[in-house]
Amino acid sequence: MTWSSFGGDLVALHGGRIEARSAGRGLGSEFVVRLPLSGERPAITEAVAKPERVTALGAGAVRVLVVDDNVDAASSLSQVLATAGYQTSVAHEGSRALELARQLLPAVVLLDIGLPDLSGHDIARRLRAEPWGEDMQLIAITGWGQESDRQQSIDASFDEHFTKPIDPGVLLQRIARAVRGVA
Repeated sequence: MTWSSFGGDLVALHGGRIEARSAGRGLGSEFVVRLPLSGERPAITEAVAKPERVTALGAGAVRVLVVDDNVDAASSLSQVLATAGYQTSVAHEGSRALELARQLLPAVVLLDIGLPDLSGHDIARRLRAEPWGEDMQLIAITGWGQESDRQQSIDASFDEHFTKPIDPGVLLQRIARAVRGVA
């Protein structure tokens, strides 16, 4: 998805529209975004997508640890998971992630690779070395998406490697498949 299609979709979801004008090549462009006033009714009134709650499948008993040094990214991902019914905890440093994992024994750890104190690969190896970490689902959530990066994740015992930005629906499906029978 390009930024322009994302931006257009986002504006349309709010009942707005985007106009673009130019007097010709090399003469600049003008873009106008029109959104309805808060008192106006938006063009789209039905829900765009209903988040599927999977608590009936036992998600409420499944603990997921989100580890990312980007506070906003970690918080957003945690909220998506909580909306789907999972119990979430967040860590922004590797040492804190290890501490929380020991305390909480999560079924799933969503782990950024590039952390300030320990790499996600180091954390994955340490988690797998623990008896309680052998069956845990380790999913790399990273901006590093080259084939060599994926191979390093496999070598570090990750179960999956997702490159940011991540489609939340795909991630939720992957987690639901991974934790069937955990609850």
